[in-house]
This record gives sequence, C-alpha cells and structure tokens, in this order.
Amino acid sequence: MLKRHSPQVRVPEVYGWCRDEEETFIYMEYLDGRTLQSCLDQLTDDELQDIAAQMASMLRGVRSLRQPPQDIFIGSPSRGSVQDQLWRHRGREPLGPLTTVQAFNEALHGLATELPQFPEHELYQTFRAAFSDTASIRFTHTDLHPLNIIISSSGCKVLGIIDWQESGWYPEYWEYVKTSFNFELSGTVV
Repeated sequence: MLKRHSPQVRVPEVYGWCRDEEETFIYMEYLDGRTLQSCLDQLTDDELQDIAAQMASMLRGVRSLRQPPQDIFIGSPSRGSVQDQLWRHRGREPLGPLTTVQAFNEALHGLATELPQFPEHELYQTFRAAFSDTASIRFTHTDLHPLNIIISSSGCKVLGIIDWQESGWYPEYWEYVKTSFNFELSGTVV
C-alpha cells in the first residue's frame, strides 16, 4: 500500500507470507544497513539534520494517505482490530475496528485507568480532555523509534522504516503520542 500510494516512503519490499498455526511469517527484502539507534551517539548534528529531513519527507507521505470518505474507521489496514501493542497484550480483547475517534479515546481512557499510577497521578485528572474527539484519522506507523529506522552503513541515507505490524488508521495525534512514549522507553532524549 505504501509503495503504491506514497512512493517517497522507503519500506522493505514484501515478497510473501505464510501462517504456521498462530504465527505469521513475512518474507521481505533485507535492508543492508544499521539501525539509527546503533549509531545515534556517533552522528554529527548535520547528519542528524539530514536524517530528520529525510524522515520528515517520508512521514508527510504516510500522513497524506486518506481513507475513502464513505469508509472511515480506526483499525488495521485490512479493516481489522487495532494492532497497537497497548491493546494486543495483557490478555485484552481485540479493539475495533472503531468508527469514531471518540470511541478510540474512550478505550484509551479506560486503558489508562488500569495503570498503577492512575488515578492518583495528576495527569489522570486531565487525561481524557487532552485527546480531541474530532481529530482526523491518518495512517500511522505507531512504533516509530530509532530501532525501526535503518540507515546506510556509511553515511546517513535512510534506507527504510521497518516494523509496520502495528500500523493502521488512528487519530492524527497517535503517532506523536506513541513516538514520545517509545523514545522515553528507549532512553533517548527527544
């Protein structure tokens, strides 16, 4: 889908896939490079700016994708349930596909109430109001961080963005929320 509708987004070519009971295996192109994470501390400011510019162009391409107006939903590209790891783990029932951003926000708020620091944490008091029920729905990677960005072994050309299994249609704010969360978990300063 990305290569056809947004060719500036560099992703590995998918050759095929198969299932073995509950496991799905995808056969795809190998990107001969290194993760951005593995060399972040060795790159100059100019190289980081170059990588940021390349990523900005690719992410504009991802964000430009639109659903047909008669078929708006939040979920996987195949119109399945949300694949984000927040809902796929801990024995939760699949979420979606959902037909409104409000339904997604309510599910997200419900998820937040399960976290140990809630409801005492001050963020909880404003959590639900922070997410607009009228946000647009955009195609989103949801797991964008330096481990999923492959750059050339020498130089700083972005060869591709990998690890798209959680991608899908989400509220427009979701990529920012998840990227911030992923950078915080990886110890990388944003």
